[in-house]
Amino acid sequence: MEPPPRQPTRNMLPPLPETPPEDTDVLLHLNESMEQVRRTLQSELSKRQAQVAALQRERRASGTAQRARVLEMRQVLDRALELQRRKQVLEQQQEQIARATDELAERINTAHMEQEEMRQEQEYAKLLNKQLRQERREHVRQRKREVREMREYSAVVEDRIRELVNQCWELEQRLK
Repeated sequence: MEPPPRQPTRNMLPPLPETPPEDTDVLLHLNESMEQVRRTLQSELSKRQAQVAALQRERRASGTAQRARVLEMRQVLDRALELQRRKQVLEQQQEQIARATDELAERINTAHMEQEEMRQEQEYAKLLNKQLRQERREHVRQRKREVREMREYSAVVEDRIRELVNQCWELEQRLK
């Protein structure tokens, strides 16, 4: 491969031919015109560069503002997501509390029912106790009455036996 041909530089250009004086005026005028065009172009280039720099600053500022807005929106979104997560946690806790409350209410109801059953059983036990005491008293009275009657009967029998023994003795004495 051959290297690409070199671009001509100022040193490589052939020397300019001698110009006549009238052409010199034209060349000077042309040179001044070229200089004025160069200054105008340079001025225009400077203006354009200033505009580009201003646009770049504006764009950077706009980009910074936009990044700030994006960052702010992200923060708002993150905050909303955090609030949503907290809301879900709170809802779960409320559900747990509701379940625990229901369980507690059921336990309380069960305890009340058991307490009522125990109260009724105690009342029944008191009633049975009262009946048993009454029956025992009645039984004791009955036994006392029976014992008294037996003693009375025994006393009567003893008296009768004594009488009979006395009669027997009297008869025996008579017979002797």
